[in-house]
Amino acid sequence: MGMEEFENEINASFEKFGDGENMDTVLVWENLEKMMEEKQKLQVEVAGIVNAGVICYVEGIRGFLPASQMAMNYVENTEDYLGKKLEVVIIDVDSDNEKLVLSAKEVLKEKARQAKEERIASIQPGQIVQGVVESLMPYGAFIRFTIQEESLSGLVHISQICNRHLKSPKEELKIGQEVKAKVLDVKEGKIGLSIKALEEQEELAAQKEQPVEYISGEEASTSLASLLKGLNLS
Repeated sequence: MGMEEFENEINASFEKFGDGENMDTVLVWENLEKMMEEKQKLQVEVAGIVNAGVICYVEGIRGFLPASQMAMNYVENTEDYLGKKLEVVIIDVDSDNEKLVLSAKEVLKEKARQAKEERIASIQPGQIVQGVVESLMPYGAFIRFTIQEESLSGLVHISQICNRHLKSPKEELKIGQEVKAKVLDVKEGKIGLSIKALEEQEELAAQKEQPVEYISGEEASTSLASLLKGLNLS
């Protein structure tokens, strides 16, 4: 390639991307795409209100935060958010159409998921929980209970409902019924419960607490005399 051809190629490149400002813009959009891929959390400020959402700026690029993505539930009055700072992630990047879409809801959902996992991890086998029957399945019942203000659900397998064989959990339980259960195990975020094991534990504890019948010395002697009387000791 000659020097003239090389200079023409350089000039064509600048014509394609425009001036330095446009080149910077291209790099910014590339960075935004990388942020989206890495699910990077960003702090943004609500700069304006538009139809069905608000406007926030990221790296100088105008981004749209839909009302449906501003909180866990749809935000009716977006004007209350004007000037507020939110933690968001990028959910759509379209540099050709200069389209940047943000979401605070995804960040909140991730935080809620992490909080739930931490609550589940804190549960120990042998722990007693109290809740209500949430749903009945052929293989068991799901119990909804609360730990540290976090609503969780655990499964009582049909074999762990009671001491007798059941064809269906409906024979012993009904939806909305309040129950107590013992935690059997926690595996991969799933909680195994047992109503039967708790009832057996409580029955055993009740038996241990029953008072031992007291027999006085006189009664014991009388009983022994009666026993010996019937024996032929010759």
